[in-house]
Amino acid sequence: MTEKRFRWLVAGLTFGACVAAALLVRPRETALRRMTRRADDGKAALVRAAAGARDSVGQWIDRGKAGIERADHAFSAAVEAGKAALGQRG
Repeated sequence: MTEKRFRWLVAGLTFGACVAAALLVRPRETALRRMTRRADDGKAALVRAAAGARDSVGQWIDRGKAGIERADHAFSAAVEAGKAALGQRG
């Protein structure tokens, strides 16, 4: 009686292992494709973020240069005004 049960146990385990192996192949391939797609999406998002950061930094640099130029012109105008004021006195 136990030998008969043991045979059914082995047959059931074998059948279960075959079914599991057959079902495991497809999800594995699907999971690999999904991970690859997510990695590609992440890479594309990183490239977009880097491009946006590059544009933002370029704008900050341009604004800084413009501010320095305005300050330089204002300082030059103040110096010229000071020279003109001293020239009129003397």
